Amino acid sequence: MPDPVAMTDAPSLLRSLTLRYALALTLVGSLATTAFLFLHKVILRHENEAAVVNLSGRQRMLSQRITLAASQAAEAGDETARGYWLGELVAALDQMERSHRALTEGDASLNISPDLAAAIGEMYAEKPAEVSRQVTEFLADGRTLATLEGHFDKQNQAYRRIQTRSAAVLAGLDEVVGRYQAEIEHRVRALERMELAVWLVTLLVLVLEAIFIFRPMIRRVKVSLDEETARRTAAEQQAIGDQRKTQSLIDTIADAIVTIDESGVIQTFSPSAERMFGWPRAEALGREISILMPEPYRQRQHGILRRYLDGGAPRVIGGEGLEVEGQRRDGSIFPVELALGEWQIEGRRFFTAVIRDITRRKALEESVRRAQKMEVVGQLSGGIAHDFNNLLGIIAGNLELLEDHLKDEPRLSKRVEVALHAAARGADLTRKLLSFSGERASQPQRIDLNAQILSCGDLLDRVQTERMTVRWSLAEDLMPVLIDPGEFEDALLNMALNARDAMPDGGTLAIETANLPPEDMTEAPCVMISVTDTGVGIPFDLQKKIFEPFFTSKPPGKGTGLGLVTVYAFVKRSGGKISIYSQPGQGTTFRILLPAAVSAPAMTGESPAPAGGSEVLLVVDDEADLLTLLCTQLEGLGYRCLSARDAVSALGLLEREPAIALLLSDIIMPGEMDGVELARRALVLRPDLKILLSSGFAGRTVAEIEAQVPGASLIAKPYRRRELAVRVRTLLDG
Repeated sequence: MPDPVAMTDAPSLLRSLTLRYALALTLVGSLATTAFLFLHKVILRHENEAAVVNLSGRQRMLSQRITLAASQAAEAGDETARGYWLGELVAALDQMERSHRALTEGDASLNISPDLAAAIGEMYAEKPAEVSRQVTEFLADGRTLATLEGHFDKQNQAYRRIQTRSAAVLAGLDEVVGRYQAEIEHRVRALERMELAVWLVTLLVLVLEAIFIFRPMIRRVKVSLDEETARRTAAEQQAIGDQRKTQSLIDTIADAIVTIDESGVIQTFSPSAERMFGWPRAEALGREISILMPEPYRQRQHGILRRYLDGGAPRVIGGEGLEVEGQRRDGSIFPVELALGEWQIEGRRFFTAVIRDITRRKALEESVRRAQKMEVVGQLSGGIAHDFNNLLGIIAGNLELLEDHLKDEPRLSKRVEVALHAAARGADLTRKLLSFSGERASQPQRIDLNAQILSCGDLLDRVQTERMTVRWSLAEDLMPVLIDPGEFEDALLNMALNARDAMPDGGTLAIETANLPPEDMTEAPCVMISVTDTGVGIPFDLQKKIFEPFFTSKPPGKGTGLGLVTVYAFVKRSGGKISIYSQPGQGTTFRILLPAAVSAPAMTGESPAPAGGSEVLLVVDDEADLLTLLCTQLEGLGYRCLSARDAVSALGLLEREPAIALLLSDIIMPGEMDGVELARRALVLRPDLKILLSSGFAGRTVAEIEAQVPGASLIAKPYRRRELAVRVRTLLDG
């Protein structure tokens, strides 16, 4: 069925088309007419002006030639010259007469058409006296001179008329030319008016076409172009935005993104890949992916990719990340996690790899394993060390009591001294076992590190061999530090022993201290101590293991593997940092940074001589022999001692004996209540009670104990009688 809308629009559409065609034909005709008139005007102007100018110039030249020839003939001195100039006169007269005749009749050889001759003739006819007569008489006088026999002079009448009429002829010719040029100019202006009218009509047609044809058409075309441009612009902006988002993600993501084709050639290489592998993008593109692989992956890469493309290899694409190894440009190998994706364009297969450097994660995992290992070993050795410390305490305490009774027996007293030294070595061993686990009760003091190092001179003398030199470089005005002096001595001694063992043929041991300013505004100033030897050095692959418990590079029986563990534990408990710099064959430097104790309490001087008292003390320990020994030592200082072997009995004594001034309790005790809980409950009963806790293995950190029992003091087992006496007296006087 016909569309009524289309049928209704058909006549108007036809009329519109007819109008458009008519306007278009009118425009074409107007343009053609305008072009014809313009060309006619130009041709007419040029032809007429050229003919008239040529005529004027010819007549002028001939009149001047006739005048010259007549003058030369009159002045000629011989017949030959006179004859020559008379010949020239006759020739010029003939030519001028011919030109004059052409002006009225026309002459094609002179480029004067009959129409042009008629137009000029009319001008001659209008003024025959002024033009035709003058030209005719001028020519007649010239003929008269040419036909004279013999010589004539300038007084001849014909000669004189030629000279006079020459100017009149030229003026007449100029007038004719001027009038003719004015006529031509009049015609040209008429043509220009016609041309202007045609141009106005053409302009009107153009305006009408612009209004009725081109404007609607341009409007529709513009709307279509705008819509298409808007669609394309929106699509381009969307594509650009998506591309920028993708590129921004690729540029900022920490993981490397690498794309290869089915031949294994790198097609894209992200900035993270540049940083991770050390290859500039421009150099990596176009190379095979094997440049990023160590052996044996590099040799197997082509075979694995080909088998995958053929369907023979396991399909790991899109699965969980694979842990493999990558190789940097400098040849270093590092662990990476690899995730792969596959896509196709026009039948070509591509693979995108997202690569993550897991070096730090592996190091963290290794650190966690090491920490777990240290924790387990610490718990195991701590349990043993607790009982061993009790035994050492009993042995050392009884030896000290025995030593008091053998002052008059030098030989026996020497034996006791040897036994005490052996007990001290045993205590040092247990202290090392407990140091790396963090369970040892640390007793930090504000000390001068230089003075502490110098006080270790005797210990270092024992370490020093004959071919070994110790060099000191201690900074002046060294800031104080807050550390446990005993732990520092152990750490310094262990580093010195390692240095001695690293220099079997002798060398130099250098000990240096210095003040270090804070690295930024958030850190405090530090005190640095470095211990350097010129020994064999430590291989690079062993440097990361030297702080592990029981690790040693010495032959069996030559090391316990606890020396550097003790150093590491001391530094960590003191809030410091330790680093190692070693080059095989050149030596090793241990560098320790300890925070300066700028605002700590003033340094104490030498410990006063042990002093006793008369206060009542409560001593609690589950080890009967050690309990008896402690009471004997304290009673020997004048104190009155009450004893208990468990926490419940101790609480009962506290309730019944208000005179008890200090509680000395072991931390590890059988039953539900240990020494820390006992101290906490004791303070509830007696807030003014002084607390001194002792243990070789607390089972918890020192910070935890101090948080649970505020104001409590700790002393590490095994301890000497002098140390115990000083600690008790200090607490009671505090």
